[in-house]
Amino acid sequence: MSFEEELKKFIRNSLQEDIGSGDHSTLACIPPDARGTSQLIVKEECILAGSEVAAEIFKTLDPKSVFIPYKTDGDTCQVGVVAFEVHATVHALLSGERLMLNVLQRMSAIATRTRHLTDMIRHTGCRLLDTRKTTPG
Repeated sequence: MSFEEELKKFIRNSLQEDIGSGDHSTLACIPPDARGTSQLIVKEECILAGSEVAAEIFKTLDPKSVFIPYKTDGDTCQVGVVAFEVHATVHALLSGERLMLNVLQRMSAIATRTRHLTDMIRHTGCRLLDTRKTTPG
């Protein structure tokens, strides 16, 4: 299976686990054709990682979504920076928010810590290697 197929499978399975048959509060209160905009505002200095996954999450929920990156994976982001915005149905924005935040927080934390450790050993000639740890699911 290709990376793209694995990513789509991961997103489908994660959304199924998170919202199951639907976000019933959203379904009950917001018209299905309502559109909106969401921004990811950085709350802590970090190295951004996972924005391409975020774009795919919203594309899965709303194929007509528009993802506008202001920062790209690997960029250093300061507090208050808007990393990206998404224009999509409100249902897609609300249904994808938790998964998107979980993915970005985890991936950005790993990238930030890795950059810190790499900077610490840069002068030594050593290389930082991963231990290929995995997370269930």
